[in-house]
Amino acid sequence: MIAASSLKVYQELWHEMSVNHRVQYVDGIPNGIEVVKRDPGFVLLGPIDTMKMYTTGDCSVVVLNEGILPTYFSIPMKKNSPYSSYFSAKIQDFVEHGFIDKWVNDYARYVEFTHNASSQCANSTQSQVGYLSLDQAQGAFWLLIAGLLFSILILSIECIIRLLWGW
Repeated sequence: MIAASSLKVYQELWHEMSVNHRVQYVDGIPNGIEVVKRDPGFVLLGPIDTMKMYTTGDCSVVVLNEGILPTYFSIPMKKNSPYSSYFSAKIQDFVEHGFIDKWVNDYARYVEFTHNASSQCANSTQSQVGYLSLDQAQGAFWLLIAGLLFSILILSIECIIRLLWGW
């Protein structure tokens, strides 16, 4: 993908990788992260969600913006598979409704918990997307219920006044 790109920045990156041999291959993301930690002259290219999972809570590594490569996930299937349109629609629904991001964030928190790491890094360049629990959001529901009850009370008073005075 980098080699075939028409964008100048990717062509320069490919030139550095192929012609100048400024590339080092590693066996897996965790090993690549260790190389980056040992030598600040290295960067690691990999799938953004996997990188986030392995670096959550590690303040010595920063994951940059997601815009370097325009791919996300792919599921290969046999040509003319009867399931391809179904899976395409379902995956699109999952992405649009935020399920994929939620699952990735939940798994990243699980990885952080299993490594006993804290995600409170002082110099983080990313904001963490937070989700409200029902306990945190219940105030909005109570306010909605109170508003509905107040509206019903005012409507009842208005109906009683109309009946009594005949307006």
